[in-house]
Amino acid sequence: MSGQADIFAAISAQLQEIRQNQTRDQDNASESRRRVHERLDEQTKALHALELQIAALAQRQDTMEEAFAAASPTLSEFTRTKLRIAGAGMLGAALWKVGAGLLAAAYGVYAWRAEIWAVLTKLMAR
Repeated sequence: MSGQADIFAAISAQLQEIRQNQTRDQDNASESRRRVHERLDEQTKALHALELQIAALAQRQDTMEEAFAAASPTLSEFTRTKLRIAGAGMLGAALWKVGAGLLAAAYGVYAWRAEIWAVLTKLMAR
C-alpha cells in the first residue's frame, strides 16, 4: 500500500503544481488584460482630446474665414481708394501744369501787350 500512497502523493503533488501554474497563468492573463484595458482607456482619452483640438481648430478656421470674408470688401475699397488717390494726384499735377502754362501765357500777353496791340493795329489797317 505504501507504493500506492506514494503514487497518490506524487499525483496529488503534480495536480497541486498544475493548479498553482494554472492559477498563476490566470493571474498573469488577468493582469495582462487589465494593462491592455488601461492602455485602451488612455488611447480613448487621447483620441477624445485630439477630437476636441480638431474641433477647436475647425472653429478657428471658420472664424478666420468669416473674418477674411468680412475684410475682403474693406481690402477692395482700400485698393479702389488708393487708385482714386493716385488718379487724383496725376490729375492735380496735370492741372497745376496747365494752370502754370495759362499763367505764363497771361503774363506773356500782359508783358507784350503794346507790341501785340501794334501788330493788331497794322493788320486791321490794311
